[in-house]
Amino acid sequence: MASSPSVRRAFDLALVKRLQLELAEERAFQALVDLAGDRLRELLSADLVGIALLEPDRQLLSAPYLVEHGQRSSPAPWAPMGLGAQVLRTGKAARFGTPAGARPTGEGPQPRSILCAPVLSGMEAIGFIAVASMPAGAFRPHDLRLVQAIAASLGVALHKGRLAGDAREYRQGSGQRDAELDLITGIQQGLDANLGLGAIVELVGAKLAEVFDADGVAVAWFDEETMQVRPVYVCESGVRMPAIAPFTAQPTEANARMLRERAPVLVNRVDPGKQGAVPGTRLPRSYLRTPVLAGERVIGLISIDNFERADAFGDTDVRLLRVVAGAMGVAVQTARLRDENDRLQEMVRRRSAELALVSKIQRAMATEPDIEGITRVAGDSLWEGLGVPLLHIWWWNQDQDQDQIRLAYWNFGGEYGNPGMAYPVSDMGPCAPMVLVDQKSFVASNWAEHEALGLTCMPGTVRSRTIASAPIVGVQRVLGLVIAEDDEREYAIDASALRTLEIVGALLGGALESARLRDQGSRGTSLPSSPATAL
Repeated sequence: MASSPSVRRAFDLALVKRLQLELAEERAFQALVDLAGDRLRELLSADLVGIALLEPDRQLLSAPYLVEHGQRSSPAPWAPMGLGAQVLRTGKAARFGTPAGARPTGEGPQPRSILCAPVLSGMEAIGFIAVASMPAGAFRPHDLRLVQAIAASLGVALHKGRLAGDAREYRQGSGQRDAELDLITGIQQGLDANLGLGAIVELVGAKLAEVFDADGVAVAWFDEETMQVRPVYVCESGVRMPAIAPFTAQPTEANARMLRERAPVLVNRVDPGKQGAVPGTRLPRSYLRTPVLAGERVIGLISIDNFERADAFGDTDVRLLRVVAGAMGVAVQTARLRDENDRLQEMVRRRSAELALVSKIQRAMATEPDIEGITRVAGDSLWEGLGVPLLHIWWWNQDQDQDQIRLAYWNFGGEYGNPGMAYPVSDMGPCAPMVLVDQKSFVASNWAEHEALGLTCMPGTVRSRTIASAPIVGVQRVLGLVIAEDDEREYAIDASALRTLEIVGALLGGALESARLRDQGSRGTSLPSSPATAL
């Protein structure tokens, strides 16, 4: 039963991923909207699913998709109000347990649970998706993230359609060279190819260097809060430049206008007295620069430079670069959404594997009659499930000798050690008391972390690159510890694996206490209070 939410999340993510692929296909406007709405109805059990978009004058909203209690309807346009107006104004999703006027409603009971997420096209909120149910508390936080993901995917698809319209208009109105049209087509094809962030930058930089009559092309990531510019692609006179260190953007009038208007700036006559060159580059005589937008944020910059001529660029170049920057922004948003979905899917996969391992150990423990068998089952399962070369389990009898721990299980590369060896706790460094006394787990993933924790190497063993440990906890006491090590790899044990050690440590402690009580009852004698003594 514990894995049901994970299975549900995996199913939801699969539907979102399928929707993103479907929205990436070329479709008419209404087909895109219907697809997003229908998929939402598959994912969430709701009384109302609606998609509202601003009219061209941005004064009224219309609902190209609205299904309420299973009935499709088309209400008259209305002015933004309540929750809908808030989401449009802030560009942020919201989750409420009471109604907030996302759209005009008639008489009768009102929904008490509402999810609302903005649909963004470039930097503008052009509408929102609303999902509502009559009962209060009908939705989970995970449901809001799903609505946000679908709203973001719809926004990207609609923005992409607008870019395609811009490209068609550009073709018809300007009569530019075939190479310029190939630039737009190439960028859009790259977007459709689901490229990673690095590949997107390389594609944009290479295409711009081919097409523009320019001596320099630069693409950089940008943090507007700190004004930090991080160049990732710099080409001058056809030569790819080595890495350029991040720098702070100069407070020029052109940069201020670009950020304020979120639009390209053209400087056809650079004044060397007012502007200096970026370290590692030359100062151009004229340049064209544009922001790359993801929603309302400036996330990057594209610069086209000419080092030989003033007045090197015109309005046509401005329009072309604007289209390219828009396509790049959409591609970056798509790549980040894909990366986030991949991260969530990997998280679900790891969690499912963790639950399966714990369940396997629980089942095996139930069939083992004694302490030795329980320890062997837990050790073997952990060693195989975590994929580490070395796993060992130790008992600690704090009632008899707090400075001695006794080996109960040792598996190094599939070869077992002999249990029973005693080892001083004080020789294991400060981490053993931390686990045994303070009941704190730890993981050290490299030499620096080993030094910080004061880890020492046990006699006759090789120093591991990664080591993690968790306590074995019984009834109001610590019975021992379990340790996993990798002698070849750094960062071999992640947070999920450490959590598995902790869970198995708790299960092992409970099973050992139960086994001790069973033995005590069957023998009718008083057994030692610690499994270490029993061994």
